[in-house]
Amino acid sequence: MFHKLSGVIFDFDGVLTDSLATHSQAWNEAYKVLFGNYPPVNNRSELTGRSSLKIAEYLCSLEQHDGRAEDLAEAKLRILLSGELPPLFEGVNELFQLLTTRNIPFGVGSNAPSAFIRKTLEQCPCAPSVVRGYETVVTPKPAPDLFLEVAKELFLSPYQFESVIVVEDSPTGIEAAVAANMMPVGVLTTHQESQLKKAGAAIVLPSLRELINLLSQ
Repeated sequence: MFHKLSGVIFDFDGVLTDSLATHSQAWNEAYKVLFGNYPPVNNRSELTGRSSLKIAEYLCSLEQHDGRAEDLAEAKLRILLSGELPPLFEGVNELFQLLTTRNIPFGVGSNAPSAFIRKTLEQCPCAPSVVRGYETVVTPKPAPDLFLEVAKELFLSPYQFESVIVVEDSPTGIEAAVAANMMPVGVLTTHQESQLKKAGAAIVLPSLRELINLLSQ
């Protein structure tokens, strides 16, 4: 599966960085700035694997702040960029170095904002130059557009997509990889193996460490 790779595309949140707490705090602070106390959220799945704008729309709908989703998303981004960066998962820089050494093109396609991705990845000497956040496409995940745009910037043709790995932690991202005709690889950081396989994951790994081992063989 990993012997003749044309490229690798990574999701960001939950794949390269442990950012759940960082996002949760930023949403909480942004909501308080604009509207007051953060509303109770009964469906936590609405807060993961979706674009910042979609999450903002959901939060605004809870207390009828219709039409303010863009304001909330922008306020949250300002808080993210001014605060402490989330930690990268173990092995991220080693994985980037391995891909660089092997001349395998790689990039990031995420429902997170591009500015936040780039700033967080400044911690990595071998960080990818190709980064696409949700705001760079009309239709983010589960549509395939983000991955297709990353592949285009990496000069990968549709004929190579079957040998392009997409590393994801959410069913939404796995579905986007399937729609792009790429090879979805799940990592168990935020969702269960059964959920990722049901969405179409070709293989599910405990962490990036196992991916490094597979790519090193």
